Amino acid sequence: MIRQRYRQIALAIALLLLVAPVAFYLWRAAQRPRRTELQQDLAPGIRYHRWFQRQPQPMLMHLVEIDLRQPGVALLVTPGEPGPDGFEIAAQTTSAFLRSHNVQVAINGSFFQPFYSRHPGNFYPRPGDRVDAIGQAIANGRQYSPPEASWPVLCVAADGRVQIIPAQCPPQTQQALAGSPILVQDGELIAGAIAIDDILRPRTAVGVNAAGDRLWLLVIDGRQPFYSAGARFSDVAELLRDRGAATVLNLDGGGSVTLVRATATGAQVLNAPVHTRIPMRERPVANHLGIRGARSPE
Repeated sequence: MIRQRYRQIALAIALLLLVAPVAFYLWRAAQRPRRTELQQDLAPGIRYHRWFQRQPQPMLMHLVEIDLRQPGVALLVTPGEPGPDGFEIAAQTTSAFLRSHNVQVAINGSFFQPFYSRHPGNFYPRPGDRVDAIGQAIANGRQYSPPEASWPVLCVAADGRVQIIPAQCPPQTQQALAGSPILVQDGELIAGAIAIDDILRPRTAVGVNAAGDRLWLLVIDGRQPFYSAGARFSDVAELLRDRGAATVLNLDGGGSVTLVRATATGAQVLNAPVHTRIPMRERPVANHLGIRGARSPE
């Protein structure tokens, strides 16, 4: 009788161990944004658009369009913190950046190192861990990560205009972060760059118009079966070019992809990040791009 009781307990524990991860995943998945169209003005000059397509693969897309001519609108890159350890910055989530720097919208930024993600409990960096951004990074006129060959840069001038440059920003640049590759140049798709990554992944990218006074932030969810599969470079390039972007730069993707806005009650994640394959789990990353502007009533 005792032996049978032990077997029943062991079976119950085994079932719990099998069911608990599935229940946890489903609970997290239930918190993801709805796959419905939504358009909303987040602040004067800052407009958000979410939409979903089912074919050729399920893809949930988020676009923030920023009119840099709007008074009060300004861009901010996460300030660096170079230290004696040789690293440039402490990793933090996009929500933490938004809260600590009083911006209204924020996305993840540059690729970075070191990084690994082996399973949900074994990854680097965690919040506060030290990392290096790859490519040039400037915050408030101060460079903390040097330019690197083959890492183009989004550069923000003192007058607020933006441009994407193949390697290094001009003097007096106030904000900058790097990505790779450039997918659209002078309104033309760069076939060689687009062919580099023909796999469906979560994506973050930025686009600028020819005048440098309009900026688009594109976030596409992925790696979530039956919800959103992700996008190829070709999808990113065509989406932003069709919106009016003359130049498009790919930023860090995969589990780093995050879009956050400020609300009266705190940070709201607008997309479905998938750090360590867990829905709605944000990854701590090196730097971010934030948008400030005149606040609209909630």
